[in-house]
Amino acid sequence: MNNPEPAEPVDLKGVLPTDKKLSPTGRKTAADIVEAACEILRAENYESFSMQGIARRMGRRLSNIQYYFKGRDDLIRAVIHHIKQVYDRRYAAVLARAEDSPAGRFRAVIEFNFEDIGDNDTRHFFIQLWPLLSTADNYSGELMQRLYVPQLQHLAERIRELVPTLTPAEAMIRADIIAALFEGMMVTSPASVDTREHRQRLKESVVRTAFAIATEGEE
Repeated sequence: MNNPEPAEPVDLKGVLPTDKKLSPTGRKTAADIVEAACEILRAENYESFSMQGIARRMGRRLSNIQYYFKGRDDLIRAVIHHIKQVYDRRYAAVLARAEDSPAGRFRAVIEFNFEDIGDNDTRHFFIQLWPLLSTADNYSGELMQRLYVPQLQHLAERIRELVPTLTPAEAMIRADIIAALFEGMMVTSPASVDTREHRQRLKESVVRTAFAIATEGEE
């Protein structure tokens, strides 16, 4: 998550306990807690992600953190909600700059994903987040699936623009395959050892592969 702070305040509606009627200051404090949780994943590791660790990072009492989030799992869900907002805004910005055609918008989204996973901060953040999600939902995969909803939805929308005859279900399958390509590359292609020439060739190959997956079976 290269420079992952959103341009607008974090909206935690639907994430905080429903019995909390927060003032604007309280909402800002809750958002700051989520930002501190994200910062631990960016700068440290998943083992440091705890209510006590966040309290220490913010210089607050543990009870103050627990007023907004009763436990670590509640905070993990808020982090997912935060990430969704960040990436929804990023995709909107990418599409606003893209060539105004189905192919141009698809290429822009693919290139954005490629550059994003090639960023060391993004890689570190997500690789630390994954084990937290697995333990928080008892390895059911529910939270991991929720995490990738924005990426899959945006990919599926662009695929259906390219191939309007596809059903939403088929577009989502193809989006899932492309997303798996990116998440696998996040692990196998560390940016720190890639030359610029290698990255460019890899990027071109990824774009071609993504177009092939999206348009499979089309003349």
